[in-house]
Amino acid sequence: MEQKTIRVLVVSVVVVLVVISMAYVIHISTEAAAALGAAGAASAAAAAASRRRRIGAQAEQARTESVRVERRLELVADEAATAVDRAHASLEGLSAEEKAALGDTLLGGREET
Repeated sequence: MEQKTIRVLVVSVVVVLVVISMAYVIHISTEAAAALGAAGAASAAAAAASRRRRIGAQAEQARTESVRVERRLELVADEAATAVDRAHASLEGLSAEEKAALGDTLLGGREET
């Protein structure tokens, strides 16, 4: 009888140890899954931050290009205004007949009907 009691005790201890081991494995697996989830979230946040930085850099480059184009347009407008002023100054010295002849030339030689 003592031998049977010892066997029952040994089996009971083994079962308890197996249950404790399984609970520990489940606990560690849960922590590992949580850590993996946190790592995935951190990776996604880093990727989003990288995209924001890249988009920010592209936006800054576009702003710089816009300013450059705006300055170039201002220069072209100034050059056009200067050319118009010169043309007006040149026309002031012409007689009415010369202005009419120039107008006909500029309009492709059209004659009045």
